[in-house]
Amino acid sequence: MRWMARDVENEQMARCRKEGIPYVPFRYANGDTRKQLLARAKYILTKHASKWTESQQWRADIIFEFYPELKKAYDLAMDLTDIFNQKVEKNVARLNLARWYD
Repeated sequence: MRWMARDVENEQMARCRKEGIPYVPFRYANGDTRKQLLARAKYILTKHASKWTESQQWRADIIFEFYPELKKAYDLAMDLTDIFNQKVEKNVARLNLARWYD
């Protein structure tokens, strides 16, 4: 996704340069451009939501609004993380993992 956003932005910059008009990138509510938002999302998406700062929460809300597939992937990853962080017997853990997989 980040590469697609980069390509779109580069095409827009080239078009503006060709037409002789100044390029003004699209900015989200927090001031990030598309490239910046997705580049900074890498760190947020590897961290549990309970450990996000306020600005990271704001950025995550924007990311998940515009990229719902990232929200789905993040939720799946965090569910799996929660399974591995539980201190339970092997059989219970296997059952939890099987439920997550389904």
